[in-house]
Amino acid sequence: MAKQEGPIFFTGNIGKLNFYKDKDGYQVRDKGGVTAERVSSDPKFARTRENMAEFGAASTNGKYIKQILKKVEHRTKLTNLSTRLQKIMMQMKKDDPIHARGQRVVESGNWDRFLDFDLNPHTRLSSILRWPYEISTDTGKLKVSMPQFHPSYMLRFPDNATHFRLHLHRLDINLDEENDNDFIMQETPLIPVETSPIDLQLEVPMGAPAFRFSLCTLGVEFFQVNLGKAFALAKGKSNPCRIIGWIKQNKEESKVSTTQ
Repeated sequence: MAKQEGPIFFTGNIGKLNFYKDKDGYQVRDKGGVTAERVSSDPKFARTRENMAEFGAASTNGKYIKQILKKVEHRTKLTNLSTRLQKIMMQMKKDDPIHARGQRVVESGNWDRFLDFDLNPHTRLSSILRWPYEISTDTGKLKVSMPQFHPSYMLRFPDNATHFRLHLHRLDINLDEENDNDFIMQETPLIPVETSPIDLQLEVPMGAPAFRFSLCTLGVEFFQVNLGKAFALAKGKSNPCRIIGWIKQNKEESKVSTTQ
């Protein structure tokens, strides 16, 4: 291994030489390595090409799903969403029981991996909603019900919050084209955190014929109301939002979370 000596040291490439720094100081070596042409054609790199193709497709799918999840970004705090989605995408790709290696796709994977995925990793829905809620799909609608909901006992809220709001989204997507998505939602009015027990229900239609897939989210927002004006708290950091169900529109399949 050749070393750099002299008053000036640098890193980078000159011709076929690579100048770099490691724990032993500044070094120089041949660039070497495997060329892109060899990776794309040599039979020895067939597995590498398969992995690259599947990783690229999963990354694209993750990008499109992130786009639709950002529809709720103004209500919660999305942190490291790309990294966390990519992990799910790669797991779903490996779940594909239909296609051969190198051609496996997210669409054919296990969509249950999305269930109970908290968009805000700082504040999980289960740590804020401290009472079971009911989810049903038997009427062609996704319904979330909270009978006799008593906020003081069933909701953990920030000290400076005076009001809260629940929201339910159905986020629709096709994975073939960027920005090919839509959504429908329902939300409660602003409710004082100090209030008598109330019956709460949110619902959205299950069907979205123009799309192949839908993800359903449930979230809570906190506000401080002053002189009749509502102010969001901490840029959504205290607001949980969780994926509670998925729908395969083209196959009329769906599943909702059974854990809370």
